[in-house]
Amino acid sequence: MSAILMAIGFFTGLARIPAFFTAQRCEAQNPPRVEVFASPSRAKKMGDIEWAKEGGCTVQFSGDEVPLVEVGEQESAFKVVEQSGHWARIRLGKGTGWIYLSKDDDVVPYEDLIVDALAAMTDAWDGRLYAEPGGRFRRLESDRQDVTVTESRRVGGRLWFKVRILSDSPCSVHEPRVDASGWIRAYSADLEPTVLHFPRGC
Repeated sequence: MSAILMAIGFFTGLARIPAFFTAQRCEAQNPPRVEVFASPSRAKKMGDIEWAKEGGCTVQFSGDEVPLVEVGEQESAFKVVEQSGHWARIRLGKGTGWIYLSKDDDVVPYEDLIVDALAAMTDAWDGRLYAEPGGRFRRLESDRQDVTVTESRRVGGRLWFKVRILSDSPCSVHEPRVDASGWIRAYSADLEPTVLHFPRGC
């Protein structure tokens, strides 16, 4: 777990909390809060995640801004690093903490965000394109590239994506050419995500 804590960008999914990410947010008389606990139980509360008006409307915990990821048009979510039943361990400004998921909350797995979505490689990709997960590979230029992820698979506990590397962004070309296809690791050796989606589309 220590490697996960060191990987700033690592997440296994995104937690959508509709009661917290409301349209009013900071404008509400009593802005919503999310309780944070030290373990997946209510035995030891660490504090509350709150909306802060200083410098705009931001999400903070103990004075530090909480990292968020967009899952749709103007829809944000917490980065989840672990789940246990109705509990999710999320990234805070410093470290992690556990939140309870109500019936209206849900966690979107990393792979569900990526497969069949507008996506691109991140700087964490090492340029390796595998014929099969864990098999032989060839090395390509590891600069950020537009891709289509067609499949996800777990092999030996590792998450892999089957990708088509595109010549251009689908936003600029109606049917971009597929320059290469194969499998890539979903995370780098440092547990940073190798593919990210574009929640707002083109």
